[in-house]
Amino acid sequence: MIKNYFKTAWRNLMKYKLYSFLNIAGLTVGILCSCLIFLYVTDELSYDNYNPLAERTYRINFFGKFGERAVSSAQSPAPAGPLFKREMPQVEEMCRLLPNGRSIVKYENTSFNESNVLFADSSLFRVFNFPLLQGNAATALTEPNTAVMSVTMAKKYFGISDAIGRTIKLDNDKLYKITAVMKDIPANTHFKCDMFLSMASVEDSRADNWGSTNYATYLVLKEGTNTEQFSKTMTQSFIKHFSAVLKQYLNTTWEEFTKSGNYARLELFPLQKIHLYSQLEDELDVNGDIKYVYIFSIVGILILALACINFINLTTARASKRAKEVGIRKVAGATRSGLARQFLGECFFISIQSWILALTLAWLLLPFFNQLAGKQFSAGNIFSWQFLPASFLITVVTGLLAGLYPALFLSSFTPVKVLKGAKEISQSKSLLRNGLVVFQFFITTVLLVSAFVVYKQLEYIRNKNLGFDKEQVLVVNDGYLLGNNVQAFKQRLLQLPSVSNVSVTNILAVSKDANNTSIIKGRNPSTENTVLVNNMWVDADFVKTMGIQIVQGRDVSKINVSDSTAVLINEELAKSFGYPSKPVIGQEIGLPQDEGKLSMYNIVGVMKDYNYGSLHSKIGPLVLFPNGSANFINVKCKTTQITSLISLLETAWKEMAPGQPFSYNFLDEKFAQIYETENRIGKITGVFTVIAIIIACMGLLGLVTFMAEQRRKEIGIRKVLGAGTFTITSLMAKDFIKLVLVSVVFAFPVAWYGMSKWLNDFAYRIEMQWWMFALIALAALVIALLTVSFQAIKAAVANPVKSLRTE
Repeated sequence: MIKNYFKTAWRNLMKYKLYSFLNIAGLTVGILCSCLIFLYVTDELSYDNYNPLAERTYRINFFGKFGERAVSSAQSPAPAGPLFKREMPQVEEMCRLLPNGRSIVKYENTSFNESNVLFADSSLFRVFNFPLLQGNAATALTEPNTAVMSVTMAKKYFGISDAIGRTIKLDNDKLYKITAVMKDIPANTHFKCDMFLSMASVEDSRADNWGSTNYATYLVLKEGTNTEQFSKTMTQSFIKHFSAVLKQYLNTTWEEFTKSGNYARLELFPLQKIHLYSQLEDELDVNGDIKYVYIFSIVGILILALACINFINLTTARASKRAKEVGIRKVAGATRSGLARQFLGECFFISIQSWILALTLAWLLLPFFNQLAGKQFSAGNIFSWQFLPASFLITVVTGLLAGLYPALFLSSFTPVKVLKGAKEISQSKSLLRNGLVVFQFFITTVLLVSAFVVYKQLEYIRNKNLGFDKEQVLVVNDGYLLGNNVQAFKQRLLQLPSVSNVSVTNILAVSKDANNTSIIKGRNPSTENTVLVNNMWVDADFVKTMGIQIVQGRDVSKINVSDSTAVLINEELAKSFGYPSKPVIGQEIGLPQDEGKLSMYNIVGVMKDYNYGSLHSKIGPLVLFPNGSANFINVKCKTTQITSLISLLETAWKEMAPGQPFSYNFLDEKFAQIYETENRIGKITGVFTVIAIIIACMGLLGLVTFMAEQRRKEIGIRKVLGAGTFTITSLMAKDFIKLVLVSVVFAFPVAWYGMSKWLNDFAYRIEMQWWMFALIALAALVIALLTVSFQAIKAAVANPVKSLRTE
């Protein structure tokens, strides 16, 4: 019997090749997309789950409000973790991580730029499950100036994995001894690190400083700990120490601080939720977002639903072709359940073929998918014991969903009626098919609107006037490696005809992370006079290099000696001084130092507000302090021969910083990296939209092809009576166009609501306008019309003699 089922299924596939192709292709694409999305979603949900202590591990987050500024940081004060470990019995283990920023690591004559370097407490391996290949986890990071490398990094520097006892130089002046080699950290960890340095090497880590939040602090709590109550206890301890900071630096009490509407607290956050649920300042890496996991999961289900709808529509539409087969089988003794099993088996047969094709395509398309999703999946992930059963289950469910209704429908035919030639396909079945077509184009239209809005928002971000000129700015990294030659290097660059300006800064002109500090308006520290600001330390050429507009006062002068304490502030900060109704120029600000002292600076100019951070947030207060560390050298170019300029810069660098790695970026590229997630979402949405359109058009093509076959004699008679090609094409197309219009009407409110929610994440965003929806409606109609017209015109131009020869 089973052999007979397979024979029948195979004969039907071969007999109706076009429909077979459309069914298999549609299911293949649907299973392919759902499997790849399943791979992505399961990976996103797996972050930090490999850690056996993950369920009891929490990070301490800091939340505060100072004046008009609210702060939400993934970092906490240096003494918080060690104090809670000593004084609170609920804490089983504690570990702090401190980013080292860009690091220059040198071994003998080999130097590399490394960005994944962290300082860590000696308890690192008791909190995180990073297996060591060599060395002792208990003692690896206990001593100052010791380090633990990943095996990949060890091979990179030493050519072998045996690195214990070797010494490296960090940032040209610090020697670190390798005490252990660990396996590479899993990719599904919420931070990246190739080398851990001992926290004992950082003097600040032992300071009793409760006024700064620079350390990512993790606590492993004992089983049964009430985390909500523990957060309150933790905050009470923090307030006790933070009150002393307020008294010392702001001359105020905690009561006065909170009475002004300010607050400061610590909260526990689960380790397993960091990657998808945490979007705070000072994250150790760019995190994912749970809402995109939900969106992609829904999109995967919808695309699979599109493929299933295609299958149902094409199978039920072709029901009349198999009606007599059903009648004969029933007369010969077949039961309805037996026929249903046969037709369901045929569906599973097609589903298995689609599954095999989908796995093959997934393997071939994996590099493209990795680039699209920002992942590092391999063939091993696709053919793993976890993925194969899951993908097969998706296939079985797909086959069941796609085949159950057609199987029940086909097996329900009455043999007497179908053998007499009576039609068994009722109006309700046509209504069902029409409803499924509407649903298909509803999904497609929603995706079209979403892709278009995402594209317009990203275009808006790329083209928005940020208040400074990010174009043609080449950034030379690690300027401090020049040592005393920084100014000489700058002057060398200024002599190049292809360079218009050069500026030295401590951070980039645009960054996704805030660099917050408190300043005092005037010389009297108090809660009312304290403002939390973003700050940069720049030389006197920064404003000119970046093309920033001065709206009041003047720029800092390189010639005026008194400008060594001159600062520029933006309009947002100037408002707190009474700008524009009150003069701001000449007023003072104080920068708190140790022991309650203030370093005083004079305001010489007010800059027009510019977006130094992400467009997700409104522009906050900003101060440009004079000089500072030379981390970045910003070169304003006035040439299209960038390659030649880079070569000249590298030559000058090698002369003035011999043996040091030369590294550069473009400022507009750094700006684009801030929106890496959004750009990726835009690409993925675009790809899925195209796939949804293809599947929907395949279904539409199958239906119109079948309709053309069914109405072949009608079309022949109409042509004989004088109907033209346009008339016949319009006759066949109008019903489908109506269905598309109905789907558009239902899709627009859903798409508008969903994209409004997405756009609300941006402080600066586009407004959705009527013409956008009109354009999408037109696009949907054109797509449907082109699909229908192709087959309709083919039927309309056919010779009527062929269709009427039997009459």
